[in-house]
Amino acid sequence: MKKTFFFILFLFFLIGETGFAQDRKVISIKAEGNELVSSERIFSLLQTKVGESFSEITINEDVKRLYKSGYFSDVKVVEQEEKEGIVILIKVEENPIIVNISIRDNRIFRKSEIGKAVPFKVGDLYSEKKLKDAMIAINDLYEKKGIFFTEVKPEVKIIEKKATILFYLKEGKAGRITEIQIEGNKTFSDKKLKRLMKIKERGFFRLGTFKKEALKEDEKKIVVFYKEEGFPNAQINEVKVVPDKEKRKIAVIIVIDEGARFYLGERKIEGSIIFPPDELKEKLFLKAGSPYVEEDINREKESLRAYYLDQGFLLARIEPSPVFNSASGRIDVTYKIEPGNLISIEEIKIKGNNITKDNVIRRELKIKPGEVFSGKKLRKSIVNLSDLGYFNDIDVDTEPGSQADKRDLILKVDEMEKTGLFSFGGGYSSIDKFIGFAGVEQRNFDWKDWPHFVGGGQSIKLRADFGAKRRNFFLSFTNPWIFDKPISFGFDAYSTKKEWNEYTEKRIGGDIRLERRFLDELYILSTMVKSEEIEISDLEAGTSADLKKEEGKNRINSITVGLTRDSRDSKIKPTSGSRNSVTVEYAGLGGDKEFTKEILDSTFYFPLPKNFILSQHLQFGIAYGNIPIYEKFYAGGAETIRGYQELSVGPQDALSNAVGGKSILLENLEISHPLYKDILYWAVFFDAGNVWDEIKNFDLGELKKGVGAGIRIKVPFFQIPIRIDYGYPLDTVSGEKKEGRVHFTMQWGF
Repeated sequence: MKKTFFFILFLFFLIGETGFAQDRKVISIKAEGNELVSSERIFSLLQTKVGESFSEITINEDVKRLYKSGYFSDVKVVEQEEKEGIVILIKVEENPIIVNISIRDNRIFRKSEIGKAVPFKVGDLYSEKKLKDAMIAINDLYEKKGIFFTEVKPEVKIIEKKATILFYLKEGKAGRITEIQIEGNKTFSDKKLKRLMKIKERGFFRLGTFKKEALKEDEKKIVVFYKEEGFPNAQINEVKVVPDKEKRKIAVIIVIDEGARFYLGERKIEGSIIFPPDELKEKLFLKAGSPYVEEDINREKESLRAYYLDQGFLLARIEPSPVFNSASGRIDVTYKIEPGNLISIEEIKIKGNNITKDNVIRRELKIKPGEVFSGKKLRKSIVNLSDLGYFNDIDVDTEPGSQADKRDLILKVDEMEKTGLFSFGGGYSSIDKFIGFAGVEQRNFDWKDWPHFVGGGQSIKLRADFGAKRRNFFLSFTNPWIFDKPISFGFDAYSTKKEWNEYTEKRIGGDIRLERRFLDELYILSTMVKSEEIEISDLEAGTSADLKKEEGKNRINSITVGLTRDSRDSKIKPTSGSRNSVTVEYAGLGGDKEFTKEILDSTFYFPLPKNFILSQHLQFGIAYGNIPIYEKFYAGGAETIRGYQELSVGPQDALSNAVGGKSILLENLEISHPLYKDILYWAVFFDAGNVWDEIKNFDLGELKKGVGAGIRIKVPFFQIPIRIDYGYPLDTVSGEKKEGRVHFTMQWGF
């Protein structure tokens, strides 16, 4: 009986909400009291609609929604029963309109900066919630800069529904962190985790400055550190910043949830692997028992995928499947491989090159239509295009071809707005003292494209530099591809004047260059024919006999032949590989001098952990014949052995003037690391070398050594590397004090 009663009661309830309500239709909605906010805007905020059933619950929600809009200080709803249904009258009292916002007593930030932080502007409607949000926003602005304890006192004047708001500030001071508490860390000590952090506690050598952005970065660093140590579920549960207003101190509390630690177990390879399992396992570089790190698993997966891409399986899918092994307590990973079809490239489509001609791009591509896809060739192609310096970005995609085993390669380039450059400026060099320069360069020149002369991939440069010790003019042209083959042709013309301590040297000349790249451009065979006139004048009293006999003008005609092997991963920013060259220069083609110079030059690059790069440079040279003093080898200074005065290492005359030698050996070791993007680097170095008057006197026991540190700056747009080094000599040379010195050089690529 009870069940029947409750069932009937439930039916009445349903009827009350549906059947009866259907007789109470909303026939009209009106708004009253609104002057600034339109009736249409009010109606758009309502869920209650004309023609629908009336509901008290919906009306109550509508009232809350109107308050939440921030437009109104008061909202009332009046329901009027009519024969046809219900008329709803919305009576509102609007918030005042903001007509002025003023900020007083600010010193750290400009008024405009604070105004941008305030979440409303003149013309908006005022509300107390907005005012509170503004006070919080102003405090946040100061705290982001590390300024705490700022007091914000608002003053609001409302006259005839117009609000004037004044914010009076009592600016705080820089918050100093006196304590960093780390909670929940069971595996690693507070000290170890604090070393990861950018923010530090105040100490004898540290201010303890607080910055919100730095704290956010530190949170991420801690989580990444835990994940790299085998804690995949590690997270920061809470970060509390506790300021002590009276003592002007800040405590930072970081609560960590480490989660469980996992170690890597066995790795297996399953699926249609195609290749021998042992061959694939060579691509697995992680060790069993090491911490389980998801990022490492992804890198190992990519190592496998790169192998399949290199073999032409462009659509290969590799999915790692981690499973916890309860017996070993480790996570075993199975790589499931679906290689897909062997893919050939049907067509290469180039998009986005409005300036650079298609053939300039295509000739740099190692992958060709009709060939089986190769990830290795594609990566090399992208490096080649990047090294041109014409593009901001290069994007590669593929799309289906005419058959399942064919794909079209889509190459999208974002061209630099300008590849031409006019540059001028000045500087200081420890070799040439104060210098100035001006130059015009077009790296994407095309002599056939009149009147624009761009897009052909050629290079032309005109430069002049001058200073207290030199005056130089250069013109250079290079076409890296002639006859649509990897053959480079170029020429240079120049006039230089250099004032050394003992004499003045002038050179006027030019050369013609030809290079042939072969074996996938790994090797370069080069030849250069050069003719120049050298004039030696203004000899100081006491100069060497070797220099005196060269006084006046002499012409040297020479030919230089070279072979280079270049395996660097990039010609602009190398991090691995090497460049090794052997050149032989013979002078005696009808000129005033006859001699031979042979030079071996090698540079190796080794990537180190944490983005460090080790570079090793070796140069060995010998000379034969009647070589003039100005063509001999010299060492000491910014370009050879840092820490020593320019040209001070090697043979000298009775007055300690450098006279050069016929053999040279240089060794330079340098470790560099980026400080800011690709613009600023720091480096430490070790140099060693010497020059000997005759080849027979070559002695490794006489090497002069120097150590030091420096910075490298690549000026954006100008492409002028600046190098500042401080070197200290480890050995003594005649006529020079054993003391450190600064070397400042600006280098041009002519």
